[in-house]
Amino acid sequence: MASYGYDKTAPLDARIEETVSTPEWTRERITFAGANGARAIAYLYMPTNAPRPVQAIHFMPAGDVAGGLRSLSDSISDRMAIYVRGGRAVFGVVLEGYIERLRPASEVPPPIESAEYADRMIGRVIDLRRGLDYLETRPDVDRTRMVAMAPSAGSTLGMILAAFEPRYRGIVFLGAGIPEAYRRIIAVASPISFVPHIAIPKLILQGRYDEDTPLRTAAEPLYKLLPEPKRLVLYDGGHVAPLDVQMRETAPWIDDLLGRVFR
Repeated sequence: MASYGYDKTAPLDARIEETVSTPEWTRERITFAGANGARAIAYLYMPTNAPRPVQAIHFMPAGDVAGGLRSLSDSISDRMAIYVRGGRAVFGVVLEGYIERLRPASEVPPPIESAEYADRMIGRVIDLRRGLDYLETRPDVDRTRMVAMAPSAGSTLGMILAAFEPRYRGIVFLGAGIPEAYRRIIAVASPISFVPHIAIPKLILQGRYDEDTPLRTAAEPLYKLLPEPKRLVLYDGGHVAPLDVQMRETAPWIDDLLGRVFR
């Protein structure tokens, strides 16, 4: 875990570059000093009619965003806007490889067994933690009432970060698991090294017929490796839960952790 340390005294040099307002929320595009001297990008969705300071959900997106197929802001608007309408802020960091920070098309990803892969993962986690540092500067965000939400491929980062990040009250995993291939990842960047150390409350929402992260061979191994407190909720469906199912199962759990939001 020491590999993911960083200089918290280094200036963030944070700037709000753009603000877009709707009747339901305000979306801010923020830049700040990230890992390895790069300029990181984040999006903060603030609910319009919720009392300040607002509770927050730190969102680590799925593989469509991680693979550069759609933007982080599009993913938040699609999958997380319902939480903003409910009165909570949603925050996400644009990591290297996402749209807005794409790598060269000719670049070959490093093998998961390599030190280069570990360095890349460390840089990503530091960008996420620097993003949380930025949230702590916001008086309109309640730094003591925050959960993480990590769907699908985003759960890899969530499993690492939740093991040592003290600012989360809990974490929600959606379609997450420990597939056999994770055993080949270099130890310093492998979720298997971190999952047993996630002490905060954990909710796993998993489809019984998940075609990407199968229940028996991926989700159940994750659940067994996690310490208490933990909860596994199954629904009759595939990899991506319908939004009504996601909200029905996750919103009350978040309410129990952070307290209900009154608008």
